[in-house]
Amino acid sequence: MLFPLTNQTIQLQQDEITLYLPEPAAVQACLQEQQNPYWARLWPASIGLSNFIVQYPAWVQVPLVLELAAGIGLPSLIAARHAQQVICTDIEPNAIPVMQANSQLHQCTNVTCTVADWLQLPTSWHPETILLSDVNYEPAAFAGLLQVLQQLLAAGACIILATPQRLMAKPFIEALLPFTIEQHEETVPLDGSLHFISILVLKQ
Repeated sequence: MLFPLTNQTIQLQQDEITLYLPEPAAVQACLQEQQNPYWARLWPASIGLSNFIVQYPAWVQVPLVLELAAGIGLPSLIAARHAQQVICTDIEPNAIPVMQANSQLHQCTNVTCTVADWLQLPTSWHPETILLSDVNYEPAAFAGLLQVLQQLLAAGACIILATPQRLMAKPFIEALLPFTIEQHEETVPLDGSLHFISILVLKQ
């Protein structure tokens, strides 16, 4: 399904960026059909992660950055300003045309947009930095996701995780604390509310 798109300018902490986003009416139609297109929204954690990259670009000044569960792909667009190559992924095929539209809008010739399942990542990918925002929202998936992150850390990757401060995610975050080398807090105004986002930089 190709979603109709609309332009929206997003205010970052030290920047602003124009994005193509799925039209709200199309997203609402999916919800009425009992589908929840999580990828089709711009989440506060994605903005928080993008703010972090704007402030600390050295983390993405590497040969390859990989964003998992990217949805719209905002952090990938910011990372592309500094990385040699960026792979922007989501498990949902409908997200890919939106990512590609945003990549083309910003003339990001170093960004590849593709479908990927974090449980079955290609062995040919060797990213130095991995970006994730708001992926720890389903407790049933925590064990599998934690195992994947530990494998990626063991392979030498640096992982930057942006997460809302959800009580149900506390055990997941506590399991990552031994790998946390830096922690930052971002406050993101969005849709009339302030959202408090934790940024964890993980390294083994």
